[in-house]
Amino acid sequence: IALNRYEVIITNSIDAAEKYSAAAVIQCRWLDILFRRMEFKIGLEEKSVLIIQRTWRKYCKLKASIVIQRVWRQIIVQQNFLQMQAREAAAAMIQKTWRGYGFYSKYHVLISSANKIEARVRLYQFRKSFLELLNATSLVQMKHQDYLIKKWLEIENDASIRVQCNLRGWLGRKVAMCKKKRRERCNIIAMHLEETCSG
Repeated sequence: IALNRYEVIITNSIDAAEKYSAAAVIQCRWLDILFRRMEFKIGLEEKSVLIIQRTWRKYCKLKASIVIQRVWRQIIVQQNFLQMQAREAAAAMIQKTWRGYGFYSKYHVLISSANKIEARVRLYQFRKSFLELLNATSLVQMKHQDYLIKKWLEIENDASIRVQCNLRGWLGRKVAMCKKKRRERCNIIAMHLEETCSG
């Protein structure tokens, strides 16, 4: 019985040892599995962290590149806008200058033609006023000559009248003297005749 018990104890101890070793093997296996799972999880977590970090870095780089591209595009747009404004201002200045040159050439032609017209009008007015003045002077000269001629004729007429008066007076005196002398002769002759007749 004791032997049986000992066998039973040995068998139990062997079973217990086997069970213990089996349990240890199972625990080791389970720990190995858990460790591998943990390593896998840690690897997954590390991979996910690395993926997240890589993705975040890519996102940051992409965002930075997008921001840089946006800023660069804004700078290019501003430069293009400034260049466009400068070109438009230069084009407007060129157009203004060209229009001014066209207007100035037309204005110069108009001014020269207006000067020619004014010169012609002044020449016409000067000729007209000169002809009027010439006609007026010729009329004044004619009137003056008529006045002088009338005055001379009046003077000549007065002179001729005076000459005629003087001549008539002289002739009248001459005739009167001749008549007086004839009367005196006739009186003398008559007195002689009377004396001769009475004597």
